Amino acid sequence: MGGTQLPSGTVTFLFTDLVDSTRIWEQHPVAMRDALRHHDETLAATVGRHGGVVVKFTGDGLMAVFDDAEAAVRAAVDGQGAMRPVAGMLRLGIRMGLCTGSVRQHGGDYHGPVVNRAARIASAAHPGQVVVAATTAELVESFGLRDLGEYELKGLPPMRLSQVLADGITRDFPPLAAPPVGVDLAPATSFVGRASELASLRELVPDHALVTLTGVGGCGKTRLALEIARLLGAQFSDGVRFADLAVVTEADAVADAVEQALGLAGDGGTADRVERIAGHLARRTMLCILDNCEHLLDACAELAEAVIRRSGPSRLIATSREPLGVLGEQVFLVPSLDVRSDAVQLFAARAAEARAGFVLDEATSEIVAQICARLDGIPLAIELAAARVAQVAPAQLLERLSNRFDVLTGRRRRVQRQQTLAATLDWSHDLLDEHERELFRRLGVFPASFSLEAAEAVAGADDAVLGSLVAKSLVQIVDAERDRYRYRLLETVRIYAENKLAAAGEADDLRDRHARWVASSLESMPLIARWFGDDIGFVDMNDVRAALDWLAGDEVSEQAALIASGVNWNRYDQWREGIRWCEAAAASEALSARTRLQVLMMLNLTQVVDLSPRTHAFSEQAEAVAEGLDDPLVALMWALRWSPTMAEVTGDAALAASVAECSEIGVAMSDACPPPWQIYVRLQAAAAYTTMRQYDAARRHLEAAVARGESVEGFDSLVGALRGSLSVRCVLDGDLERARELIEGIVDVPYKSGEVRQGVMAAVVTRAAIGDVAGARRHLRAYYEDALRSDYPFGIESMLVYACAAASAVGNWDDAARLFGASGQGFRRSADAYMLYLVMRDGVREALGIERARERRDEGRHMSREAAVSLALDLG
Repeated sequence: MGGTQLPSGTVTFLFTDLVDSTRIWEQHPVAMRDALRHHDETLAATVGRHGGVVVKFTGDGLMAVFDDAEAAVRAAVDGQGAMRPVAGMLRLGIRMGLCTGSVRQHGGDYHGPVVNRAARIASAAHPGQVVVAATTAELVESFGLRDLGEYELKGLPPMRLSQVLADGITRDFPPLAAPPVGVDLAPATSFVGRASELASLRELVPDHALVTLTGVGGCGKTRLALEIARLLGAQFSDGVRFADLAVVTEADAVADAVEQALGLAGDGGTADRVERIAGHLARRTMLCILDNCEHLLDACAELAEAVIRRSGPSRLIATSREPLGVLGEQVFLVPSLDVRSDAVQLFAARAAEARAGFVLDEATSEIVAQICARLDGIPLAIELAAARVAQVAPAQLLERLSNRFDVLTGRRRRVQRQQTLAATLDWSHDLLDEHERELFRRLGVFPASFSLEAAEAVAGADDAVLGSLVAKSLVQIVDAERDRYRYRLLETVRIYAENKLAAAGEADDLRDRHARWVASSLESMPLIARWFGDDIGFVDMNDVRAALDWLAGDEVSEQAALIASGVNWNRYDQWREGIRWCEAAAASEALSARTRLQVLMMLNLTQVVDLSPRTHAFSEQAEAVAEGLDDPLVALMWALRWSPTMAEVTGDAALAASVAECSEIGVAMSDACPPPWQIYVRLQAAAAYTTMRQYDAARRHLEAAVARGESVEGFDSLVGALRGSLSVRCVLDGDLERARELIEGIVDVPYKSGEVRQGVMAAVVTRAAIGDVAGARRHLRAYYEDALRSDYPFGIESMLVYACAAASAVGNWDDAARLFGASGQGFRRSADAYMLYLVMRDGVREALGIERARERRDEGRHMSREAAVSLALDLG
């Protein structure tokens, strides 16, 4: 010091610090004085020998400056060696930190960032350890260096630190006394939702040596791991460590990254370091997060196995797009966020960060929910979308989501692979082998879920490769509780796969194969089973619609017409779309007579939902086409010949006779058809006679159909409709015992989305009539709840008609009249409903008088839908 010229420009500072000096001064003041004098003299001499200058002594250490970084490190190493214990003298622990940078000195001292950094580095080190900043490390060639990773030093930006490795210096030190970057368990953004997942993980993590969070890219595995670590941190006395493996490209470097996270310094081969890590964790109670393991599975599995074998108190949480596959691993699949709750909350929180003052109102909430649904509830996608609120309104964003991979780009500070949604999926895609990539892109042809058999037929799937895609979280299993799994790609992932399919030039071929598969799948089941059987899930309607979209052209082809009419659209939410497809097919000149008849009959069946007079024209066309054909459809054609006008035939004797004649022709022809056709044709004949108030003939056909239905399997809903219709007829005839017997056979028929439950609704009337009001309420509630899930306009109307009949059956004529008024056109939806209308109309007038009946009916007409439903469900 005194008069020595201090260097300026780019210099290297060395700070030393005596550990625990205050305690030593208190306990050994005399010995400490001698030890400190030895410390000052020895280190000053060492600094001088290597060309450095001691700037000052700090009481517990010194500050020195060097022109040469290499010389500064050499001085630190020699200084640690020189300070080894001397006989009869106190043993002092000295930690050292070095940092290089450009400074100016003034008044015999230095000030500024580089000085502060060197001091902070020294305070983070351990006794006997020499730690250097990255600016120093890059100038050192004579010593080995151990990269310890980035650390948060108090009051400073993150710094990458390295430990000097030299003979005579201990290599194995505890973690630095500073938090590594990424171990901040209170991230800048708030954690939203995931209550169920957090509850499960709080139970799993303490009880399992390894818990692996799996899921599709962007599903929030890392954020969930950090949150559970924050919640459980107090249980781990040695803290939480975070190893980011995303930037690691070589398997041998996994141990490096984990050692850096743990603050260890290795000195041997990978295997030795793995055991060292395992031993370190076994001796501590620590939670270690291994983040992004999917591209280094073998190395991560080796490390996890070593840790698990030690059976120590420490725990591992791994995040990976597929499990590590080691014994003792607990796999936890991280699901997407609930698109109506957590996802909307996340969007709102991030949008408010992007644009001050953003709040959800009633209208915006619905739009945001649609955005979240379109993005499959994937947190990364939602956060990227919410960030765009700074430039576009949610409604505009929703409109642009068809180009989601262009729209969803992130901030520059994001990890590179999360800059865009596409980049996140690229990360997963790049890890696939060629067979996996081929199958993955081909699965993009499926618009929704698919079976293994469908994947094999259309995409050439191998079950092992499909299983690998499931393990890698690119394909999800749905309906896992069934004996045959179904699979799906999240919509965002599917669009990505579809883009890859187009880029590979395979899109047209795969869509052709998909359409052929849809057609063959339909043809593999008898038409009667497809139209009226219980298994309405035999084909995914999304596949049907995708095939029709692909086959659409100026003229509908035979294949497209068979697909369009191959399902009973009345039983699905997309019934309006089905009518459009079948009308287009009916106008085509390219169809065979049999296919045209099938199309026209499907249109005829839409009379249940489409009350337009156009259906009468379809019946006339069907009669012309049916001539000369030998097919069960011909019998059905006759049974439905006048269905659209049944409500109007009662006043025309000639027309009524024609309806009866057509019905009997259909019944006679059906006797040569399979039993399901027989019972459906007779049900339609009974409906015709019921509408014409020829109740004896209606009951005769219903009894015959019920008898035939006793031996028919796979048509419980159809048989239930028969038994329900007959039970109502028996109630009106006063035959309550027969009615009770009939409804017992339909109570267990399962509810199926989008299907008319004529039998169940009829059972409501019968149960009320025999005094089982609670049972009637139960059926009404079940029907109503399912009707809410479908797109049927007549679902609630029909319910109100049958609730009206049930109310009249228990003598509640005022509510019966109100419900009758609230039901709108519900009485026109089926023959049974029309029959009940006629009976109830007369009963209400007789019980209440015409004037009061009209008043109550008007009250019902002015009721809200909610009030009418509430009245119906309070039956009694």
